[in-house]
Order: sequence, then structure tokens, then C-alpha cells
Amino acid sequence: MKTQARQAPPDGGFTLIEMLIVVGILSLLVALALPNYSSHLRRAKRTEAQAAMLRAAQWMERAASANGRYPETNSIPAALLLVPGQRYTLQIESPDPTQAGVASYRITATRMPNSDQANDECGDLVLDQSNRRSTIRQAPNADAGTCWGR
Repeated sequence: MKTQARQAPPDGGFTLIEMLIVVGILSLLVALALPNYSSHLRRAKRTEAQAAMLRAAQWMERAASANGRYPETNSIPAALLLVPGQRYTLQIESPDPTQAGVASYRITATRMPNSDQANDECGDLVLDQSNRRSTIRQAPNADAGTCWGR
């Protein structure tokens, strides 16, 4: 009687080629998704700064309604200048009390130099008493309307 050798069942694991294909596909997906994700985060932080600027503008308007003029820069509360996420700093320039008849202010959100927001193509954001929204130090292809609108 002749005995036949039994073959061992397959281990059910992955081959090296299969693992390399999976790693290649995952690398491709990460390479495509990461720039979009970074761009989305920069837009979200820009939106936080815009919201802080609008809160500051509302405070300035309420103070002007109550006092008949915009408050001086040194009388603006420090808490008003805080931006969530700490990627921007706010600065409010209001009229000098010695300049009679000047009724204006300018709020600037400046990107923090050591944050990931420093690479934002929209630059620094500016808002004034007439609700004019602009940007300064932006990339050459950036548009203020687009930066404020998205």
C-alpha cells in the first residue's frame, strides 16, 4: 500500500507583493489627501480669526453708540484681542483723541510667524469701520474677496 504525502493547507497570510501593493495604494491616498486637509485647516483657522474680528468690530460699534465716538486703542479690553487657536493676533487701531472729527478704526489679524498659518496664501486680514474687508501680505494669486468669502 502506497501512502500519499499530504500537503499542508495554506497559511492564509499575505504575500510580500500583496503587502507592497497595499502600502503603495495607501501612500498614494495620503499624498493626495494631505494637501487638501492642510488647506482645510488653514481656512478653518482663518475663519476663526474673521469671527474674532467681527466680534471686535461689533464691540467697537457698541462702544461708539454708547460714547459718541470710537474708543481709543489703549482702552480696548485685552480679552477682545484674543483669537481661538492662537494662529493670529488681533490689533485694533482707533483714532487719536487729538484728531477731532476722525471716526474710524482698523482691525488687523496678523498671522503668527511660527504657526502653520504663516504659510496661508491669504496673508493678514484687515477690517475697518466701513466693513471693508481686505488682505495684506498675501500671495500674488490670492484675492481678498475669495479669502474673506470662504
